[in-house]
Amino acid sequence: MLPGTLGPQDFTVPASTVRGRVAVSAMKRLVGLLAEGEGEVEATLGLSLDEAGRRTVSGHIKARLPLLCNRCLQRYDHLVDTAFRVVVVDTGAEADALPDELDSFISGGGAVRPEAVVEDELLLSLPVVARHDSESDCGPPTHSSGATREALGPLAGLKDRLNRRKQD
Repeated sequence: MLPGTLGPQDFTVPASTVRGRVAVSAMKRLVGLLAEGEGEVEATLGLSLDEAGRRTVSGHIKARLPLLCNRCLQRYDHLVDTAFRVVVVDTGAEADALPDELDSFISGGGAVRPEAVVEDELLLSLPVVARHDSESDCGPPTHSSGATREALGPLAGLKDRLNRRKQD
């Protein structure tokens, strides 16, 4: 498990490293976007001070996040294997003052919750539109009545009427 909080004393030169797992269910902002809230995230975080004396977190995250495909409405696993680097700041004003090439994590105070850093990075890794990588991976949506997709369409009744008219 990752430590509960990281204080200013945990950021050192050379960098110190913490490793651990975070339960997906512990990340409340993330779990609401997933098909289910089970599983764990593997995280490695390097804690250091940069050349300007700013606290930085460099890390690597691996996760398998269950999403619902917007194309077929079936569950699929979105694989996350990402590296990141953020500068820890206390306020939004400090984040705005950072150079554009640096990403920030607003701690809101002195201590940093590693789970919050991991959750932010996972939220950033989610696709804008969740869907299988290829259309061939998508199955047709199923209906509880067993009706086909065509029979449930808005023009299905019109099609039946036209077919009956042709037969007459």
